[in-house]
Amino acid sequence: VKVNEDEIAAFYAANKDKLKTPEMWRASQILVPTEQEAKDVLQELNSGANFEDIARARSKDATASRGGDIGYFRTGQLVPDFEKAALNLNVGQMSDVVHTKFGYHIIKLTDKKAPDMQTYEKAKPLIENELKKKKKAEIFYELVMVLKKKYGVNIDESAFSSSGPSDKKEDKPDGEI
Repeated sequence: VKVNEDEIAAFYAANKDKLKTPEMWRASQILVPTEQEAKDVLQELNSGANFEDIARARSKDATASRGGDIGYFRTGQLVPDFEKAALNLNVGQMSDVVHTKFGYHIIKLTDKKAPDMQTYEKAKPLIENELKKKKKAEIFYELVMVLKKKYGVNIDESAFSSSGPSDKKEDKPDGEI
């Protein structure tokens, strides 16, 4: 199956809105089990302690070894209270104590990426693969239709909508299971 440059370019032009990268945020956190611990940590941070050092020493989750870095996320990926607090921050800003089902967080927003259009060169291999898959499916469908016609195959679609043979005992002759 071949896809030519014009087909790829046409797909790119017609689907630009689907090829955007979403707005993304990057945050770090310090997660502790109690509100008092969180308040103590926040006080240390407000006194000038380094966020990453405190995260490594005090955070009680897997991000501790990374200085609290949770990586990039987009809306809908995190628990709502955490996400709401993180999205209300400016880059470099730190939250107050945020409570979620996981414990008490102090969040620092470390980066923000605006939505961006994928370049044609970056999108080209993805588009080419997608168009090839579509063409292969069309060729396969056409082959099936030719073979059905050639050999007189008819599919009773209603057979697929029924639940199949009954498992009820009363539907079977005596002695059969």
